[in-house]
Amino acid sequence: MFEVVLHWNQTSTPHVFGLLDSGSMRTIFKAELANVLGITDLHRFPTATISTGGGPLVAHLVDLELEFVLDEGSNRFACQVGFAHIPRHVLGRDIVFSKYTLAFDERAQIVYYREFQG
Repeated sequence: MFEVVLHWNQTSTPHVFGLLDSGSMRTIFKAELANVLGITDLHRFPTATISTGGGPLVAHLVDLELEFVLDEGSNRFACQVGFAHIPRHVLGRDIVFSKYTLAFDERAQIVYYREFQG
């Protein structure tokens, strides 16, 4: 889990936790979080159909800024995320794995990360 904040048009969400999902190609947040940002009509944004274990899912794609809240400070950058009717916020490979080198210690239940220096 990573703590994040979304920023769009001078509006920000509260801190939320996103589940790091190495099997997800896209980063997707609950549709309700779009309302917090003042995005009241998601249908005006382009869509992508995403395959999930529960079947296809339609996500509305929005360009915004995502901020990772990390121990050593924050890291804020522009990106595109999806909003959909899902049970939890999902941090997918499109953003997290392109920004960070990650390692997992399953026994200690720790995720190690380092910003990608490429």
